[in-house]
Amino acid sequence: MGKKAMVFCLGVALLVFVFGCASLQKGTSFNGLNLTAENKSNVAHYNGTNWGIYLLGIPLITGDTDKAVDGVMFNTSLLNDTVNLDSVGDMITKVAKKDGSTAVEDLVSSRKSIWLMPTLVLFYKRVEMSANGVK
Repeated sequence: MGKKAMVFCLGVALLVFVFGCASLQKGTSFNGLNLTAENKSNVAHYNGTNWGIYLLGIPLITGDTDKAVDGVMFNTSLLNDTVNLDSVGDMITKVAKKDGSTAVEDLVSSRKSIWLMPTLVLFYKRVEMSANGVK
């Protein structure tokens, strides 16, 4: 591997480590419209994302969903498999419960895994989930 390529890879790894991979955003402005057809009140709409880099299925750098719940910007985790539906769902429901939601509705998720060329052994994995918190 050339010197420039090595410096580039180290720079990317440093950025990923510093800025984390897990994030949670919520929206609370709905112009007076309800998120549910039932007699429930809106709390928020939540969108959670987590991604990581894996070596042949072994997690190298992933997001720490527990730190993301607490709003920690630097939430990188080493060697922990947190890029899955359980971790992201847990992140969303913890925040929804903390905000006063008694239920989450319309939960939708997506998963993606991409082979990072030309490494032959590294994969980028991503899980995204969204739901409406109501009470």
